[in-house]
Amino acid sequence: MVVLAGVAVAASPRTWQYAGYPVTILHELGHALAALSVGFRLRGITINADMSGATNVWARGRFRTMWTLWWGYPTPAVGGAGLIWAAGNGWARVALAVLVIGLVLVFLLSRSWLTVGIVLLSAAVLGLLAWYGSDVVVTLVVASLAWLLVIGALRALWSVVRAHTSRRGLQRSDAYLLGRQVRFVPGPVWLLTFAVVIAAAGWYAATSALAVLT
Repeated sequence: MVVLAGVAVAASPRTWQYAGYPVTILHELGHALAALSVGFRLRGITINADMSGATNVWARGRFRTMWTLWWGYPTPAVGGAGLIWAAGNGWARVALAVLVIGLVLVFLLSRSWLTVGIVLLSAAVLGLLAWYGSDVVVTLVVASLAWLLVIGALRALWSVVRAHTSRRGLQRSDAYLLGRQVRFVPGPVWLLTFAVVIAAAGWYAATSALAVLT
């Protein structure tokens, strides 16, 4: 039921227009953490109403810039896989606390009122759940959120693949920007690297669900 709930929310256009924001937040948080890991200064994070986003950094150095660019699309899937592991190993409440800390970082870097509102609401809900929720409820919510992130990562990957095939909005694609950094490695190759990581996370999620059922 948990798997079906997460998949249904991510698959339905009606629910996705609201439930897709966590995927965008994790995408931008991936950029932000990657930037911090290589010493870049963060200027701000913006989440838009159409569920697009932007992370602005003071960037210098090709390979550090590429590292920062790469981590956007894989992060929701990796985060989802991590949440599935946490839910299955008794760490669901800790996982929620880690998510709240990540949301606090995004809040401190928010550069629009919409970003502030979405991040504060998300942090409040997860924080209250981590503090007051029973172990069963916390585990179920973490597992559902994990599947939402994994399926959402697949949706986001499909969207950027369509952007590359249709050439519409291509300049905003992380894969396109990576291809501009290293001309002999074109955008489709970077898309493939995203797909490998997201597929691995999806495989882990699926096998974990089957292990529970069996």
